[in-house]
Amino acid sequence: MERPVCKCSLATDERYNDGNSSDICGMTKGRRRHKETWWWNEEVAEAVREKKIKYRKWKKENTKEARMEYKKSRKMQRGLSLHQRKRNRRNVQMT
Repeated sequence: MERPVCKCSLATDERYNDGNSSDICGMTKGRRRHKETWWWNEEVAEAVREKKIKYRKWKKENTKEARMEYKKSRKMQRGLSLHQRKRNRRNVQMT
């Protein structure tokens, strides 16, 4: 387990670092341990890629049609992500 780290700039300044800076500023818990998303799969990744492409196209062209394509893609990606999370959550609960 990672050791908590003082989140204050006073801890690195030798003039103020008498050991009490963590009492004043508090401590962080460190980095997130789980870097993987448990519900993420290739299907969701493809939907996100497609959404990003449509977004860039919309911003570049600035047309109504491009915006509607982006919104449709965004809605599909959100629904797919939600579906995958629910499905995987059920699988985890059953095991």
